[in-house]
Amino acid sequence: MTSERIWPKYKEAGVHELLNKAADILDKRPFVQGTIRHRETGGVDTMGALALAAGVRYDSLSDNYCEMGIPRNKVAVFYATIDFIESAIDDGDILNWNDDPRRTGDNVIDFLTNLAVELELA
Repeated sequence: MTSERIWPKYKEAGVHELLNKAADILDKRPFVQGTIRHRETGGVDTMGALALAAGVRYDSLSDNYCEMGIPRNKVAVFYATIDFIESAIDDGDILNWNDDPRRTGDNVIDFLTNLAVELELA
């Protein structure tokens, strides 16, 4: 990871806090692939953990994040965090990265935690 991609806006927005919250959520719930949230197990993927951490609801019927009634700052931090993560992964697509068959929940937790530390120290 390089510091060139760490922009002040990410640090100021509180992205590192959301990364840590998402890692904590993934530590407590099953990690899933191919879906944002698994209804039966309560498992989440990376985006699902970020959404829960930010308080952004995912609407599976419309396949969109529901922003109505959610403070703009929470939505902004959610999208800034996705942008920051995508700047740190090779193909720049969080969903493809999450669904890589080699990816595990522990990999994601470590990645999010390390990104948060890197951002805090920047």
